Amino acid sequence: MPLFLVLIGSLMAAPPEPDFELLLNGRDLEGWTAGGDETGWIVEEDGVLLTVGTVDGGWLSTDREYADFVLRLEYMLSEVGNSGVLIRGLAPGSADIEVQLLAPWTPYRDDLHCTGSLYGHVAVDPRPDETTGIWHSLEITAIGKSLSVVVDGVEICRANTDEVPTLAGSALSGHIALQSSHSGPEEWVRFRNIRIRDLDAEPGHLAYQLRSDDPAIRRHAQEFSARLGAAMVPDLLRLHAEGTPESISTAADALTYIVAGSGRDGSDATALSAALARELAGTWPTPTRAFVLEALALVGSSACVPGIAACLDEPVLAHPAASALSRIGGPTAIEALSAAVTGPDLEAALAAVSGLSTMGSGSGLHALASALGAASPVLRASAVTALGSVGTEATAPVIVAALRDGNPAVRAAAHSAVLRLATRLWESDRSTAHLLLERAVGAADSRVARVSALVAAIRLGADEASPALTLGRARDVEAVEEAERIAQTP
Repeated sequence: MPLFLVLIGSLMAAPPEPDFELLLNGRDLEGWTAGGDETGWIVEEDGVLLTVGTVDGGWLSTDREYADFVLRLEYMLSEVGNSGVLIRGLAPGSADIEVQLLAPWTPYRDDLHCTGSLYGHVAVDPRPDETTGIWHSLEITAIGKSLSVVVDGVEICRANTDEVPTLAGSALSGHIALQSSHSGPEEWVRFRNIRIRDLDAEPGHLAYQLRSDDPAIRRHAQEFSARLGAAMVPDLLRLHAEGTPESISTAADALTYIVAGSGRDGSDATALSAALARELAGTWPTPTRAFVLEALALVGSSACVPGIAACLDEPVLAHPAASALSRIGGPTAIEALSAAVTGPDLEAALAAVSGLSTMGSGSGLHALASALGAASPVLRASAVTALGSVGTEATAPVIVAALRDGNPAVRAAAHSAVLRLATRLWESDRSTAHLLLERAVGAADSRVARVSALVAAIRLGADEASPALTLGRARDVEAVEEAERIAQTP
C-alpha cells in the first residue's frame, strides 16, 4: 500500500476530536472573511452555517492559511444546491482546488464535476451518495502534494498534484473557503461541525515531511518547523539519531533553520535553548548529543552552562562542549571552563584550555597560569599557547618562566606565546613588549627560534638600541643580519 494511504489510514484511525479544532465557533463568523455580501452567510441558533442563493456571499474564507491538514465538516444541500470547499485557495498564480458539492439535478454533473470531485481536475471513483436534504460528512486531507476526499466514510477521490497537468505547481498552502449557494434564489447549503487537524502544528508530521524527496515539500516543512521552534527539538533529534547521512543532514538543516529564525534574544531563543538543554541530558547517541552542543553554541544562554559543562567529563564530548561554552561566553562559562582546566581529567582540561583561548583577552587567566604547573607537558604547552592569545601584561612572567620548562615542546610553545603576547602589547605596553622580545631572544633553543624573535622585534618597529636587538648582536650577529633580511622581505 502506498505510504500516503498508510498515513491517511492512520489519521482516520485516530480519535476524531482531540487533535481537531473548530473552525466555526457556532456564534458568528469570527476567523472568517466573506468575499461577497457577508449577510449572505447566517450562523443559525444551533450553530449551523447557512448560505441562501438570494444573497451572494461569495467565498467565505479562513483568515488563516493552512497547508497540510485534515478538514472535516458536514453539509446538507437543497434540491438544487450548489457549493464547494476551496483548499489552499486564493494564492496568486495558483490553480484553485475546489472540492465540489452539488445536488444531482444538472445534466452536466459528470464524475469530473459532481460532489467530491476536484472540480474540473480529478473525477470521483466511486460516485458518492448525493441525496439532498440530509447531512453528509466530508473529509479532505492535504499532505504535501497528495490530496484525498472522503464522503460519508468512503474515499472517492485521491490525487497527486504533480500528476495532474492542470494542478501542477499548485500552492502548498492557502486559505480554506466555503462557496456560497449559487444555483437559484431559493436554494441553500448548510454546513456544521467544521473542524480541522492542522498537521503543520504537529512536530512528528513535519519531521516526516522533512524526509521528502521533493525540495518544495522539504522547504515547506522547514518553514513550519521554524514556526514551531522548540517543540520540534525531540523529533529532530530522533531523526538525527537514526545515524544515516540523509537523516543527519536533514535534521541539521532543519535545526539550523529554526535557530536562525529564533534569534539570540527573546522568548523564542529562550525556549529553544531550554529545550536543547533538556535533551542534552537524555540518552541520545553521542553524535546526537554533540549535535545538540553545536546548536546550543548558536542559541544557548548562561542558563545552559551547567548542563554543557557536565559534558566536559565525557572524552568524546569534551571539545564540542568547550566550544559551546566559549561561544556562549560570559562569567559562568569562563568559570566552568576554568574549573575543568584545573580538574583531574586531562581531555577535559585540554578542551577547556582550547575554549578559553577563543574567548578573548583576560579569560580564565588564573586557571591557565595554574595549568603551567601540571604534570602533563601536553597540557602545559596548550596552556601557555592560550596565554599567548588571551594573556595580559600580568601574565607575562609566567609565560616567560615557561621558556625554561624541562620539556622542549613546552619551551617551543612558550617561545611562540611570548612573541604573540609581545605583539599584542606593543601599542599598549611597550616596555613589557620589549622585555618579552628580549627574553625570547635570550632563551631561544636554536638559531631558527632566535631569528624568529629578532624578526618579530624588527617588524614591530624595535630600533637599534632595543634590548632584543642589542642582545642579539651580542650573541649572534649573523642571526641579526638574517632577521633583517627576512623582515625586509614582503
